[in-house]
Amino acid sequence: MKHHLQSRKAKLQFVGEHNGCGDVAFHKHAVPELILVTQGTCQTDTPDKQFACEPGDLIWMPAGVSHNQIDHGHVRTLYVGYADAKAHVGQPCLVHLSSSHLIEQCMWSLLQLHTRHWQGLSQSVDRLLHVLLAEVGQQLRPGKQTGYQRRLDDLMDWIEEQLDQPLSVDMLAEQGQLSASRLFQLFDQHLHQSPMQYVQTQRMDRARAYLKNPYLSVKQVATRCGYPDANLFVRTFKRHHNLPPGKWRLKHVL
Repeated sequence: MKHHLQSRKAKLQFVGEHNGCGDVAFHKHAVPELILVTQGTCQTDTPDKQFACEPGDLIWMPAGVSHNQIDHGHVRTLYVGYADAKAHVGQPCLVHLSSSHLIEQCMWSLLQLHTRHWQGLSQSVDRLLHVLLAEVGQQLRPGKQTGYQRRLDDLMDWIEEQLDQPLSVDMLAEQGQLSASRLFQLFDQHLHQSPMQYVQTQRMDRARAYLKNPYLSVKQVATRCGYPDANLFVRTFKRHHNLPPGKWRLKHVL
């Protein structure tokens, strides 16, 4: 089976999120699509194949192939469609990613840019799409992943486990066995964010998930997201979402 990604020529066509427990009917796209499962389990069928998916699995769907998604409970997926005249994918395939955090962050960032009318941010979109497709290519060839890329993947795993704890650039550099300058270089190259911007983005993502639980107070959410000062959490959340957490919960959850 042959897969080719001409990432520097690729252009984003669509990006989105499926977050719920409703099945997706059979459909197809005129361009290749990447589908990343980030939460829950599901099944995806094509006319010739059937994929059982769990968190960290990535489906590579060629253009023109009809496929569905059958959710087993609550499922969250991110999906990206891209156009590339030289792209060739022989058959749909399922990739069990050794680490999905960099790919998930790229897809999530593309989604955020999309909500901000990404046509005016084409250079940022092109860079992120290039990073995404390059990382998918590296995952398909794990032996070619660089030592620094492995350290970044491991560090992203560690950050996710430590989001409720105080974090600093020095702590991240020490955990990744990197100098501070190399740490900033890796985050800028692969994520187009500083290390602490990435931490804050992950904390806000976790905050939104916790706010969907009506039994948690805003103060409890703040603590679980690494903000011992609830007022700082409220200010930070409002800066990212244009609403304080309580009003965001009323609008999006209750």
